[in-house]
Amino acid sequence: MVPGEIAGLRFVRLRNAAGEVRVGVLDGDEVGVLETGDIVATLEADELPRAVERLTVLDRESCTLPDPWQLEVPLVAPETWAAGVTYRRSRDARLGESRVADVYDLIYEAQRPELFLKDAGGRRTVGPGQPIAIRADASWTVPEPELAVVLGSGGKPLAVTIGNDVSSRDIEGANPLYLPQAKIYAGACALGPALLVPADWGAPFDIELRILRADGQSVFEGATSTANMRRSREELIEFLLRDNPLPAGTVLLTGTGIVPPDELTLLPGQSVEITIAGIAYAYSASILVYWAPPGDSHGDVFTFSFGGAAIGMNTTAGTAESSGGGGGETTGSGGPSTVSGVSGLGGESVPATPTSASLQLPTPASGATAAPALGSRRGSQPLATGQLASAKGPAGIGGWWFVLLAIAALAGIAVLSRLPALLNSAAAPECVRERPTPIRRL
Repeated sequence: MVPGEIAGLRFVRLRNAAGEVRVGVLDGDEVGVLETGDIVATLEADELPRAVERLTVLDRESCTLPDPWQLEVPLVAPETWAAGVTYRRSRDARLGESRVADVYDLIYEAQRPELFLKDAGGRRTVGPGQPIAIRADASWTVPEPELAVVLGSGGKPLAVTIGNDVSSRDIEGANPLYLPQAKIYAGACALGPALLVPADWGAPFDIELRILRADGQSVFEGATSTANMRRSREELIEFLLRDNPLPAGTVLLTGTGIVPPDELTLLPGQSVEITIAGIAYAYSASILVYWAPPGDSHGDVFTFSFGGAAIGMNTTAGTAESSGGGGGETTGSGGPSTVSGVSGLGGESVPATPTSASLQLPTPASGATAAPALGSRRGSQPLATGQLASAKGPAGIGGWWFVLLAIAALAGIAVLSRLPALLNSAAAPECVRERPTPIRRL
């Protein structure tokens, strides 16, 4: 495609009433609907196809469309990668959270950047207005607003968009090797709503973040610019391409320069607003992801709703569905449920198979409550009464005490069985029991 033809244009993916996905080209207050649904091929084509239909955009910043059209995630990325510690603010925050602080100081100054795989096949990525997730075993979760670069064939930059690299800071801070668990889980990545083809790829982007309570009150606001990045986008892409074949449509999140204060953690029912000037405004509600031990009711559908929006998860079928709506308090209910209108989760229809590109989450047993650690991070607000429908405490707690007592008894038996050997070892010369000092590898 002639670069000048699309430079400065914004692209979206939208779904019509028949469920067909189309590419849309934003031009002022209108969006031209193309016949194709392949946004990567559109960006790489020699010519921009003619629009077959034109719609009036209700809001230019959020790219809100008239009914029955729905915005989808701007592309289903075959791979989504992310860079870390690309801003000094990010380095300082991770130095403070980690027990191995020098790791992040070294990577900030090193020639080689931190790069990690965030998602594949869009399985953990949501689109505009769809809920992002909080790990149930995390007590400190934050959004990370980032400029995301869409790469085409051969790693050529095609466009940029808004990315949200949702992260569990307490998990990563406990040990840097836990980073995949802190970064990669269902609903931990958001993209969109629009792709922008920059007229000037070297120009910086201003990024803003707001975290709002369900009543609309702001609990945090922050801003930065990509001009504050320690590394250029070109440098990050060059390292990502080293000995690493990337499919067209791969997305690279370039790191965050906005870090909320330590006493703030993302809570169910809150919403996240990210604005990147020239691209769009993105909105996401937050939800609670349950973790259920093996043996709990994995076949149920569990639904979280935010006002008129809902997302239902059925782990037996391996599907997730959502219906439109806005922010609001979080409610949960176990048992069979039906949620109409498949939307997002890669932007495609989700087949009812365990291998589908969908959120595959366990559901809580009847009467189970949310992880008590949520909302307790350093004086954060507790979950509001009525936010979660099930709040009776863990089911079968008497059974858990029995298991703990049984484990303790077995441990005691094991110690007693080893007692003679331990006494003999204590009587042995010191040199026999002394272990050699391990050699530290540099």
